[in-house]
Amino acid sequence: MEEKLKSSLKNRRSNYQEALEGPHLGEVSKFYSACRNGDIDTVKQMLLGISYDQLNQLEPNGSTALHAATYFGHLDIVRLLLHEYGCQRHLRNHYGFTAYELAQTEEMRQIFHRPSNKNRFNDDSMAFEQTFRRHSSSTNKIVMGSNIDGNDVAKSNQRFYVGYETNEKIKKQLDSINSVKAFFQSRAGRYIMKQGMKLKLDKKAGYSEEEYAYIASEEFQQKSLKKILNEDVTSNHPDYKHCCHLLNEYIQQDTIESLLKLYTLETPFYRSLLKSSSPLEFPLFMHLSDLKERYYQGYSYRGVQLTQQQLNEYRWALKNRDSVLSLLTFESTSINRDVAEQFAARSSSSSSDKISVLLIFHFPQPCDTAINLIFIIYWNLIRPQKRFYDDFRRQGIPGEPFVPFVGQLPEMRRASEKDAGAEYRMGLAQKHGYVYLTGFGPTIRLSVIEPDMIADVFSRTHAQDYRKPSDMKKFFKPLIGSHNLLVSEGVEHERARKMLNPAFHFIKLQSMISIMVEQTIKAINELLLLSSEEKFVDLQTELNALTLTIIASSAFGKGFETIANAKQIVCRAFIEVLEAMEYRTIRMIDYIPLIAQLPYWRKDILDQGSREISKFVDQIIADRRHEKSSSLCSGDDLLDLLLSAVDAQGHKFTDQEIKDQALTFVAAGHETTGNLMTWTMYVLMTNKQVLQACRDEVDRVLSNGTEPTYEHINELVICEAVLQETLRLYPPAPFLERQCIREHYIGSKGNRQVRIPAGAKVLINTYILHRRAEFWPQPLEFDYTRWLRDPVTGLKPKLTHPFCYLPFAAGPRNCIGQNFALVEAKVILALLVQRCNFEIEPGQKIVPDVRITMQCKYGLRAKLSKRL
Repeated sequence: MEEKLKSSLKNRRSNYQEALEGPHLGEVSKFYSACRNGDIDTVKQMLLGISYDQLNQLEPNGSTALHAATYFGHLDIVRLLLHEYGCQRHLRNHYGFTAYELAQTEEMRQIFHRPSNKNRFNDDSMAFEQTFRRHSSSTNKIVMGSNIDGNDVAKSNQRFYVGYETNEKIKKQLDSINSVKAFFQSRAGRYIMKQGMKLKLDKKAGYSEEEYAYIASEEFQQKSLKKILNEDVTSNHPDYKHCCHLLNEYIQQDTIESLLKLYTLETPFYRSLLKSSSPLEFPLFMHLSDLKERYYQGYSYRGVQLTQQQLNEYRWALKNRDSVLSLLTFESTSINRDVAEQFAARSSSSSSDKISVLLIFHFPQPCDTAINLIFIIYWNLIRPQKRFYDDFRRQGIPGEPFVPFVGQLPEMRRASEKDAGAEYRMGLAQKHGYVYLTGFGPTIRLSVIEPDMIADVFSRTHAQDYRKPSDMKKFFKPLIGSHNLLVSEGVEHERARKMLNPAFHFIKLQSMISIMVEQTIKAINELLLLSSEEKFVDLQTELNALTLTIIASSAFGKGFETIANAKQIVCRAFIEVLEAMEYRTIRMIDYIPLIAQLPYWRKDILDQGSREISKFVDQIIADRRHEKSSSLCSGDDLLDLLLSAVDAQGHKFTDQEIKDQALTFVAAGHETTGNLMTWTMYVLMTNKQVLQACRDEVDRVLSNGTEPTYEHINELVICEAVLQETLRLYPPAPFLERQCIREHYIGSKGNRQVRIPAGAKVLINTYILHRRAEFWPQPLEFDYTRWLRDPVTGLKPKLTHPFCYLPFAAGPRNCIGQNFALVEAKVILALLVQRCNFEIEPGQKIVPDVRITMQCKYGLRAKLSKRL
């Protein structure tokens, strides 16, 4: 049989030699002739003008230019075609040979071995430690020393056992992946993808004509891919041209062929494309049904060089029923055995004790891992987070199980539905301690509730090692844009902070007191009227509307009230947009870019509200510019400062920055202060002694119905203490999150330290932090006296730890508007206590809703009456 195969192969080579050397030159292209004849100057000149398809086309004689150049031994031309122009080396001629198989010398064959920066097969071990994972529940019972094939295997290092601990866990993970896969292969999944593409290119999606023209253009389609290309190759590199050609071809023809060529192209940016393959995910999903025809059936091969120990461990993993091979085992295989054998046989300079190994994998049935779309999701979403998870677990950090895609989000939702969201999070701290791991959707978060470690995250010494998470910018962008203090980073943030600091100076705050007083008195009168008509009103809704009116008036001045129905329009839009954002976040809608674009899950509310707010602010800014140019305005509000502020180089804010900063001030300030006032009113109505203490102080400072001034506000020390204690027990922002950008250690030397890898996210839960008994005597008791000054020294009380109380964050990125918020809260509290009596609705359920902000889940219903 072997002799018969050799004879057949010899005949094929002989026939092909006749085809190459026969009189066919008149039938082939000029480029093919130049490659065949070794005319490298002509080849270089023609390469500048031919398309990628022409480069790889089969000529009438059944061969490609690469086949001809290889067979006739033109090393420089082959090197040029392969390494600089990404010529497809896997193409077979009419006789079934690849160009590699026609190489006549070892020197020629070596050219086909990819350099290390391009090679998928180059790493000898291919992260051997991750090749297989132990998932048996009996980890401590099985020892790799069972004399497999006569070779003793030493007891395995525990590094091979970090993957899964039980069969149930791996089954849960595989079930999750298969569910996602099945969904996207279903009719409903494909329909959703198509609707997403349609929405993206549909004029009815709410885009202007200019925006639509850009989105519908080829430039938009190529933008993401070009970004990847530019990481590894320059824009004038031949690979760049070929990739753009393939992408254009896909856009014009909408077929899978050019897309697959692009995805499998052997070019220097291959690894970058793998790590950031999102530009290809959507089109590949669009053609998911077409890919079924391309599932692979047969054999694949992988050539590696391993030590004897590694080989024995590999054999043990393959034979042991309680082990599972990972995707890394298969990602570097070839359907061409000769290629794999060459990689197995090449010499290794790294170690002399390695042996050549050929791994053969058999796929008896059509297998969809030939083009594994689930692996794309794995690479982008699961794999990086699993690495963070494993990294922290190796450091001894406890946590909840790693669950791909969803993490602990289902448990959080179930707890919230049972009105136990806060208790669920407190339970995690009791279970794992104050440093532990959880998964929120596809993202792993390191929860840190230790003040010493928090100090390292927020302090000025180490703050430069962290930034706001990238998904936070994505989350808030529909409402406040991206050029603002909340989400900007680096030089942009530092510049804006310096330019905005004067707006929150105490002198500026004094001028805003009158706005706060005026709007609060109006709101109180409306509340009293509403209470006379209804038995009970929702104070949470009314106080949020009041703080929004105050902060919008402080930001936009009289312009806010000159626009018809401004208060109603802005209040409704802000509330609806924020609710839609929270709704989509808890359901992970915005974590999946394709799904996020669909007109479902309150997307229409989000878009409509954002447009209304944007239009409103654009009108106010335009009116103010007109007034300033006509000398009709000498405003003293935030908008006036934004229009006139200059940086150290004399540059002003751009129009977009003005808009984003103003919206951020309104969005970030109104709901947090509104929630603070809601919880304060709840405390006062359920604690008569605290209410009486506030009332006595207000009556003394603001006697005979006096309206508060800045001087009065500073005298309301009990009111301030009540607000501080409310902030402790009910922090408006219960979560503070940062993302590490440089590897960094947190924790004091000599004690426990944790290494934070770059890219990992750190979450500080202030709700739990503010209730730790180590830092707060009787932590669950409302005790405003802990904030009062010492009657003898007049000094404010000192915190047990400077980072155990963080209602406004800390460090260089603390809340710039915290003084404004406290002054505003004292004005509202003083006037409410001065002018109203309150009565809470009996029997209502008060539940802290731990989300983006700390709200009363079911509102706070109460009856107000005028105080005589």
